[in-house]
Amino acid sequence: MADQEVQSMRIAIVKVPVIFWDDHFSRDLDFTSVEVSRNKLTVTLRMTDEALAELISDSDYYANYMQDFEQSDSFGRSVVSSARSTIKALYRQGFISYGHGSDASRLELRKEANNV
Repeated sequence: MADQEVQSMRIAIVKVPVIFWDDHFSRDLDFTSVEVSRNKLTVTLRMTDEALAELISDSDYYANYMQDFEQSDSFGRSVVSSARSTIKALYRQGFISYGHGSDASRLELRKEANNV
């Protein structure tokens, strides 16, 4: 049974902005991702589907529902802006798609995204 769970767990290599990743990680929202490399602007991660789904949900929340935080100070603006950049980066890499119909604004994890 455990072997089946390991085999069904997909791992992806993901590149996202450093500012939002550091904020996301500092709030203890991810314990499984492995940092592969980092530079001033981006971090490359090895992530499970579960961790990637949590990152998508968190970045969507900050990008679309944290206007008060964005207006609070320059740090808030940086995190919200980086959340928006995270969504764009994940979309460009093929990890998310936008919902359809009445859920057109909802982000969804693409199941056929790049596997490692």
